[in-house]
Amino acid sequence: MKLETAASASFCGWMLLAVGTLVAAEVQYLDQTLPEEIEVAPYEGQRYRAEVPDTLDLVDYAHRAINVLTSALASEWDYEQYFILHVDSNPPVLEMGHGGLLNINGKWAEALPMLRVMTGSTNNIEIDGKIIGSLVHVTGKDGLCYYPVANRP
Repeated sequence: MKLETAASASFCGWMLLAVGTLVAAEVQYLDQTLPEEIEVAPYEGQRYRAEVPDTLDLVDYAHRAINVLTSALASEWDYEQYFILHVDSNPPVLEMGHGGLLNINGKWAEALPMLRVMTGSTNNIEIDGKIIGSLVHVTGKDGLCYYPVANRP
């Protein structure tokens, strides 16, 4: 019994050392001089209303997409997305997935300007710069992106 306890303690010690090294490595590689938020320039051009045939309203779907892309974010975790929906509970629960900061934020940052041009919407436009800033924030001096592990769920 004591051998198992000693082995467990040794394993836990090595894990703590590895996590401590990982956090230190993150601080070493991240470029702390980069801004945390990027200012977004206003969309220029003329806005007008037009009457179109009664077909699928893509602009309505684009408005909904803007709402989701700018609302389903955790500001306390560098604007990472909530993208797991548990519909088996009442009410449904949104949960943050893991890894979305590096592989989904870029797609959302790419889609938002196109949706805004399509709709002319400025709904939650301040979030656009924060999503881009979160991508800049996780970019290291070597140009690679590093997923932060400290204070994460």
